[in-house]
Order: sequence, then structure tokens, then C-alpha cells
Amino acid sequence: MACTLTLKTATTIPVEVEGLTPEALRDKSLAEIEHFPIFHGNRQSPLAELFTVSGSADDETLVFAGDMTAVHW
Repeated sequence: MACTLTLKTATTIPVEVEGLTPEALRDKSLAEIEHFPIFHGNRQSPLAELFTVSGSADDETLVFAGDMTAVHW
């Protein structure tokens, strides 16, 4: 089952998800994925602050849902 990341709220502030790759998440639990560090503007935040995380990264598939206009990398 794919790991689905759903943006909780649209934002105009850039969201940088550099390093958030299927390989980086493959062996992580859902709780570990939720704590993955990303940047919202110039502030570092855990992934779960901006995204709802569901599924599993075991099959190395990431699905992004929501308005990804401000999401980069």
C-alpha cells in the first residue's frame, strides 16, 4: 500500500520536502514518517504538522494529495 501524504491546508508559504523520498521512508514506521523534518518557509517542522500521513512506505510509493502549488523538491 502506498504512503499517502495529504496537505492539511493550502498555503502560499513554500513547503520544502527535500529528502522526502520513497527510499528514505521505506523502513520507517508511520510515527517516524510523521516526524520527518521539512521546512515551511524558514521554519523546520515535522511532516505531520502540514500533512496527514496514511498507508505504508514499504512498497516505496509516495502519493501526494491536495494543492501542491507551494510544495517543492
